[in-house]
Amino acid sequence: MLTKAGLLDGLKATTHWGDIEAMRAAFPAVEVIQDAAYGDQDRIITSAGISAAIGMILHLVGRILGVPMAKATARRVEYECEPRA
Repeated sequence: MLTKAGLLDGLKATTHWGDIEAMRAAFPAVEVIQDAAYGDQDRIITSAGISAAIGMILHLVGRILGVPMAKATARRVEYECEPRA
């Protein structure tokens, strides 16, 4: 949806590994990154799928509320990650 709306033009974005090449072909204005669970372009964050979205959300928690809160949240939901702010 973001790509079709042109919101990712000129930005880096990721998607499910099975859709990487199709996304590159269909949306040449987007710099599609692979081997990344999520891509943070400041105002827009994309994830590589449902499971990867957990790490993306924890990253967002870290960015807004701080890394200690993201780590506490990850522990609470029993998810192992190293959130970045």
